[in-house]
Amino acid sequence: MAKKDIEKLRAKSKPELLKEISILKGQFMRLRFQAETGQLNETHELTQVRKDIARVFTVIKEKDSPKVVAKAKNKKAIKGK
Repeated sequence: MAKKDIEKLRAKSKPELLKEISILKGQFMRLRFQAETGQLNETHELTQVRKDIARVFTVIKEKDSPKVVAKAKNKKAIKGK
């Protein structure tokens, strides 16, 4: 998932994001089983899926508390000056 995809995630509703997490967790479990049995050739996929799950959780957290996110962004902007 690239930075462009984060904008797509932010456009989704909370139920859609929860469904996305469900799909990603299933994919992660499948990849873990493949890694344990030695069938997984591209081991970087595990890391990518784990990070994708974290990204979706971050977007959900942003939707739950937009004031906190705005405040944090404002602090970063002030520190950057």
